[in-house]
Amino acid sequence: GYDSANDMISSGKYTFKPLMKKYEIKPVNEDYFAQIIELSNAELGKDYITENDLLEFTTDTNCNCCKVAIINNEIAGFVLTKILNKDQLLNYLRIPENDIPKYISYASEICLIKTIAVANKYQNRGLGFKLIKAIYKDLILINKIHAVCSIAWKNGDKINANGILSSIGLKKITEIENYWENDSIENNYSCPCCGKPPCHCSAVLYFCSK
Repeated sequence: GYDSANDMISSGKYTFKPLMKKYEIKPVNEDYFAQIIELSNAELGKDYITENDLLEFTTDTNCNCCKVAIINNEIAGFVLTKILNKDQLLNYLRIPENDIPKYISYASEICLIKTIAVANKYQNRGLGFKLIKAIYKDLILINKIHAVCSIAWKNGDKINANGILSSIGLKKITEIENYWENDSIENNYSCPCCGKPPCHCSAVLYFCSK
């Protein structure tokens, strides 16, 4: 499982290009599904995100905070979120309760930032930060949200979205090895790092209270 966000500024190993001045960030709707899936196939692995996944995220009756970044009339990046209670979150992430901070157990509404992805040609220009900031701005306006959670991909020593998630106060809580192994086999999607199933990447879980 791989979320290709333009991150790693904290490592000091990357040279960042300036963000293009002409970009828009808009809510996700069905008109963008085909481009989102195409971008996801290229950056996250083929069939990692499907049309059914997008329908699930964008028809959330609690809150649709999913966003796309548009440059030159094409989808340059996207972020998918979902509002869940504690039990729904544990079930969705397939983790035991002892893997989450205690304050999450008392939160009735939790925002899961599921996926951040930026097209290769627009990476390292701050677009991932713009998307996550737009999401966080929406969350601040939703007073019922009590906590925020996200899941990042790790391969080797690289955590793909550490800088982006840390920028809104999320903290690394736990790491789960081979997190996507069974899921990649069951859903037959390919990981850009591991290739065909199974995926052996680790997941790093981030949390913060709001």
